[in-house]
Amino acid sequence: MNLLFNVGMLFIGAGWILLLIKPQLLSSSGTPIRTLCAVVGSLCYVGSLFNIGDLPAGSNFFTISGVLSLFGNSKAILSTWLHLAAIDLVCANFIYDDLVKQNWKSKWIKLCIVLLCFFAPIGFLFWMIVRENSYFKQD
Repeated sequence: MNLLFNVGMLFIGAGWILLLIKPQLLSSSGTPIRTLCAVVGSLCYVGSLFNIGDLPAGSNFFTISGVLSLFGNSKAILSTWLHLAAIDLVCANFIYDDLVKQNWKSKWIKLCIVLLCFFAPIGFLFWMIVRENSYFKQD
């Protein structure tokens, strides 16, 4: 389980770094390396699901007490963290590509990506609210 977590976070972390400083870096197949990092992180998450084991009684995703019960299983916590980190990177990749297609100014793209990295829902809302506003686009 630790190996999956470590490999997943290594690739997810690398994906975020690439997204922030060199998002256009491509693999030999032409796929952005940041996207490949998101794929590896997602695969590590999927692998972690097979190693969670039995969850504590009362665990569920629909009540506060059920969610708190999930945190009684360290493997579930690691899997949950991989899930959150991977899906944030997947969404950020999608949003970055959209912003480039929308011809956004570089500084606004970076702001959106930083918001997504640290406060994913706020970055998503920022993108949704301002994505069509011409102020943020290049002339």
